[in-house]
Amino acid sequence: MGIRYVLLVDSEGTLPMNPARQKRLQLRNKGLEIRLSPPLSGAGTGHAPEET
Repeated sequence: MGIRYVLLVDSEGTLPMNPARQKRLQLRNKGLEIRLSPPLSGAGTGHAPEET
């Protein structure tokens, strides 16, 4: 299918994402609620995020 990225939407219509994804995303529906998670450290390196 060639799918590289997905955007999850929960049952309440909220978009959970990290700040890096929010910077890249352009939403057409400005009324959607976005819930930001902490930034991912080591993203793309295969390492788990560090705990704070």
